[in-house]
Amino acid sequence: FEAYEGGWDYYQQKRASRRGDRHGEAASKSSVKQASAPKAQQPTHKLPSKWQLERSLERLEQQIGELEDALEQVTTQLANPQTIDASALADLGRDHTRLEAELLTAMTAWDEATDQLAAKQAG
Repeated sequence: FEAYEGGWDYYQQKRASRRGDRHGEAASKSSVKQASAPKAQQPTHKLPSKWQLERSLERLEQQIGELEDALEQVTTQLANPQTIDASALADLGRDHTRLEAELLTAMTAWDEATDQLAAKQAG
């Protein structure tokens, strides 16, 4: 049994193209617009595989480590504001805010990937 995404016309078109049926090919050419599956019937986003989740977690863990290191460097520089001019201090403040946001985003993605991997391993 083979599942087809479209309606009856789409099924007939695919069936005819596999069999080489001349009558089916002529009918399929005239109904190409009708044969395409509506957007609502398109398959939903496929969940990542276990392997993909593991690779994603490795990448996220590396990214989180790099962001934590960069954030620590900026925090250290901000701890001594007397050695920095005002414009550089403002830049460091913006960098700190950006790095915190990126770190939060990466940690949220890591948490979601961990949950998905746990669900895959349990199921």
